[in-house]
Amino acid sequence: MKEAQAVAAEAGLTVVPVSTGAEQAKKARPVTPPREMPAPGAAGIKSGLLIDQMECIIAPPPFAEPAAKTTASAGAAGKPALQVVSTTVVQLPREVLHISMNQDRSCFVVGTTVGFAVYRSDPLALVFKRDFGRGIGVAALYYQSNIVALVGGGPIPQFSPQKVRLWDDLQGKSVSELQFGSDVKNVLLLKDIIVVTLETKLHFFRMSNLQQLREVETFPNPLGVCTVTYTEHPKIAYVGKTGKVKIEEVLGGNLCELPEKSKTPVNNLSFSADGTLLVTTTEHGSEIRVWNGLTGVLVKKLRRGSSGALIHSVNFSHHPESYLLAVTSNLATCHIFSTGEGNCQSKLSYLQAVSNYFTSEWSFLHFTAPSEKSLVFFGAKRTSLIIITVHGRYMKYNLTSPMHGAARDDTMLAESRNFFDNPTVYIRTDDDEACA
Repeated sequence: MKEAQAVAAEAGLTVVPVSTGAEQAKKARPVTPPREMPAPGAAGIKSGLLIDQMECIIAPPPFAEPAAKTTASAGAAGKPALQVVSTTVVQLPREVLHISMNQDRSCFVVGTTVGFAVYRSDPLALVFKRDFGRGIGVAALYYQSNIVALVGGGPIPQFSPQKVRLWDDLQGKSVSELQFGSDVKNVLLLKDIIVVTLETKLHFFRMSNLQQLREVETFPNPLGVCTVTYTEHPKIAYVGKTGKVKIEEVLGGNLCELPEKSKTPVNNLSFSADGTLLVTTTEHGSEIRVWNGLTGVLVKKLRRGSSGALIHSVNFSHHPESYLLAVTSNLATCHIFSTGEGNCQSKLSYLQAVSNYFTSEWSFLHFTAPSEKSLVFFGAKRTSLIIITVHGRYMKYNLTSPMHGAARDDTMLAESRNFFDNPTVYIRTDDDEACA
């Protein structure tokens, strides 16, 4: 975190770290009532937001109240009469457009049709939020700070979908932006590097001065699928122009290319914490493949099921000595695999000469989970698993019992909450400054 603060300082950013673990629990207190933001200071980000103070900050809408206009006729006292301009007000439901974790998974940020919100992930707690009244389609939190990268989205976007804005929530304004010629699909923030994903390109920028470092052409990527490591020498995995997954150093330098081109598009990529393993899934969704993150050699074929499924999310646990892998899909099931020993084997493994299907390993644990689009990750404890959904559900599961076979979700579910606090907000539709 100290290195991230030093990098931020070069860019004029001051980041105040958040406490973690038991210290977080001691400091956590109920969310204070919403308050207005202080007046913005000079240009640039001057001070950080104390995330562990658990303050909920809600900005006023990004448009002014209708201005009064004078008419040509005079009033009784000889003063111009006032005519208030009519303004159309519609009710927009709060819906999730994007969910992402910060670099150490201690927080997650949610982009919605009306703004964005940052939450502590375990235990769940609202940190700060912004209700613009307009949509945020992509949001990425810079470590544990008041800095968020925002991209407009949804039916009525707050910002242009072709711009990345670095938002300082303490000042309540954008302090810098990056403009592109097409819609931004994803944004990843490293210590001093911003990675921006477009449909057919990756762009790399230095955060301290927004200098472009390089750009890479990719296979058509409408979902913005790519992943990075947050190690001392960060790596990136993405689908190259040929359709094969490439692993490179973020600053340039090819490491390897996976030997096989998928028959269906890749829809998930995820590194283990140390970057030694890479998991890939495709739109078919029946098989999960684990690769060596340094050499590109196939390590394991894991079987989610015999039928196809839309895999929503896949993530490794935090512990490199024995990585676990969690997978959620639209079939309302969460599967837990081991990257070592302990997975289930097919009872027909003796038919492996007939088909590779019979050599696959199956999850050692599975249970019922939400079917809607979700993000799955392991919590602060090794035995806790968290699922966040686009319907605003936060569900934490205890993996201690049982640890093999099918499990009843009601015996494993330790916490189930809705992280939305207001179902709807009101917006004005005639604001000319939106999508600037």
